[in-house]
Amino acid sequence: MEQSFSNVERYLPTPKPPNQINVYPLKDFSKAPSKNWRVVPVEIEDDIQWFDLAGFPLAICQKPEKWQSDFLNTYDFILDAENRFVSSKIYV
Repeated sequence: MEQSFSNVERYLPTPKPPNQINVYPLKDFSKAPSKNWRVVPVEIEDDIQWFDLAGFPLAICQKPEKWQSDFLNTYDFILDAENRFVSSKIYV
């Protein structure tokens, strides 16, 4: 599997989303069983709201420079609620 997909990043369009995006949590995660959540970006004017897969808003941030809407189609985003950032990685 790793061998089959090891060169995937080479074929992805540029620019790429930042590896980490600082966010402001919209919920109190201190008692949540998980500190990491798969999220999807929803652009609202100059901001991005990060929603979990059930449709609940979990965090917000300013839209990063050179942000492209179609990053949603080529990247996965994980909210690290404890450290207050969203990381991105290639969607395979």
